[in-house]
Amino acid sequence: MRPRAQRKRATYAACDLLPATIQPMASCVNLALLGALMIAQFTLADGIQVVIAAITGAAAVAAWLAASAASAATQDSKVAANDSKKAAQAELFSTLMAQYGSPEMGEALRVLTAWQKSGQPAFGSPPSFAENVVAWAKIAASASPSSAALQLHQHRRRITYFFSVVDRLLREGQLEEGFASDIQDLSGTNLLCTIVLPMEKAFRDARGDAKPDDGGARLLERFENYCAKARGS
Repeated sequence: MRPRAQRKRATYAACDLLPATIQPMASCVNLALLGALMIAQFTLADGIQVVIAAITGAAAVAAWLAASAASAATQDSKVAANDSKKAAQAELFSTLMAQYGSPEMGEALRVLTAWQKSGQPAFGSPPSFAENVVAWAKIAASASPSSAALQLHQHRRRITYFFSVVDRLLREGQLEEGFASDIQDLSGTNLLCTIVLPMEKAFRDARGDAKPDDGGARLLERFENYCAKARGS
C-alpha cells in the first residue's frame, strides 16, 4: 500500500475513534452538570422551606405573644372594672350613711321611737300602739290634720324615702351584700319594720283611694321582704 493511502487511512481511523473518545467524556460532563444543578435546586428548595418554617414559627410566636398580651389586658381590665365598681359602691354607701347620720334623720328616728315607747302623742283613748297608729293615720289623712299628726307624718316619710332608696339600690345590684348587711344592722331598720311599716299600711288604708297594684302596694311588699331578710326569716 502506498504511504499516502496509509496516512489517509490512519487519519480516518483516528476520526472514527474521536467520537467514541469524546462521548463518554461529554456524558460525564453532562452528569456532573446535572448533579450540580440538582444539588443547587435541592439546596435552594431546602433553604426556602427553612425560611418558610422560620417565618411560620415566628408568626406563631408572635400570635401567642399577642394572645397572651390580650389575655393579660383583659384580666387587667376586669380587675380595674371590679376595683372601680367597689370604689363606686363604697362612695354610694358613704353617701347613704351621711344621709342616715343627718340631724333630720336622727330627729325622725328619735321622735318615732319615743312615740312607740310612750304612746304620746296619743290619738285615741286609751290606745295600744297599733290602735294609736290607726288613729294617727286617720287624722294625718284627713283634710285638716293636727300639727302632731303632721310631724309624725313627715318623720315617717323621711325614713320611708331613705329605705326605699336602699331597697332600689339593692334590687338593681348597685350595693353588694356586705353593704346591705351593714345597712340592715342599723337601728333604723328595726324602726322601719316595727313602726314605719305599720304607719305606711295604716296611712294607705286611711286614704281610701289606694289600689292593689299601685306603687304604694309594691313598696309595702318590698319593705315586708326587706324586713323579713333583716330578721333572717
